[in-house]
Amino acid sequence: MSNNLKVRLRSGDAEIEIEGSRGDIDQLLERWWQLKEVQSAQPSRPNGAAKPKRKPTQHATNEANAPDSSLDVNAIANQVKESEHFPSIEQKILHASGQRYNKVAFAIWFVNQPLTSGDIHRVLTALGVRIGLPSVSEVLKTNLKKLTTDKARKHGGAPAAYQLTAKARADFANWLLAAENEQ
Repeated sequence: MSNNLKVRLRSGDAEIEIEGSRGDIDQLLERWWQLKEVQSAQPSRPNGAAKPKRKPTQHATNEANAPDSSLDVNAIANQVKESEHFPSIEQKILHASGQRYNKVAFAIWFVNQPLTSGDIHRVLTALGVRIGLPSVSEVLKTNLKKLTTDKARKHGGAPAAYQLTAKARADFANWLLAAENEQ
């Protein structure tokens, strides 16, 4: 029979497991308890500086910072399907693989109002386009020269809303409606 012991201690999210002789474990546990008592008795941090207090981060809770919840994505999807340009939209946007910029630009172009990345994602999802929210954000980030935004995003603040620049809007419309314009 072995004289080794195995002890597991938990403190908050931390956990330690010790295996050894009874004497070694007793010594180690004694030091651990002494350190815990010293730490709980000290109100300041080990380097003597008081721990800075942070204000809790406010997420978009008030109406001024909240994203536009009046965006009815199902109504927008129905308007797209009833549009006179639906054959081009269907071919170049809904059934096209890849084309992430064109899909994001389409949502902004068709709605014709500033949209956040979440709004764009919801519109495209309502149309049956599979694109993840991180992909929408990446497209917006990499194509900032073709977009205007209402403001810079502050940490924890409301997300920025994007619109196409006048040139990008015209270029996109020309690309999307090219087959219709030739007829």
